[in-house]
Amino acid sequence: MKIRNGFVSNSSSSSFILATKTEKTKTKIEIEIDLGNLSNVIITTKKELDDYYLNKHKYRNTDTLVKIFEENEYLQEEYIKCVEKLMDGYTLFLGSINNDGDEPISYYLYNNGFPKMKDFEVLQEGN
Repeated sequence: MKIRNGFVSNSSSSSFILATKTEKTKTKIEIEIDLGNLSNVIITTKKELDDYYLNKHKYRNTDTLVKIFEENEYLQEEYIKCVEKLMDGYTLFLGSINNDGDEPISYYLYNNGFPKMKDFEVLQEGN
């Protein structure tokens, strides 16, 4: 008999068989993911953060952070939070997730948000 560990996949569905001696239907599943793999950019310095904001928001015909923040107060608040974390020795992981179903972890995080994590603090979710 051939035994496969993991899900048995049939195109858009996955089959499984579970067994239990209790009437419980809920369980806690813990997974470990590398947030570096989900991130498009990893920032460790204020200069890297400044460059990121200038490059990301260049389309707004702005050439300084001051001009960017004049147009969007929310971006300034986000930027200040990021600078404070960098000054406290944190590393910033910036990325995006989607729910197109190609990546199960991304799909889960998109639909459920980031869970409370021991070593990470969520500074911004959404958009």
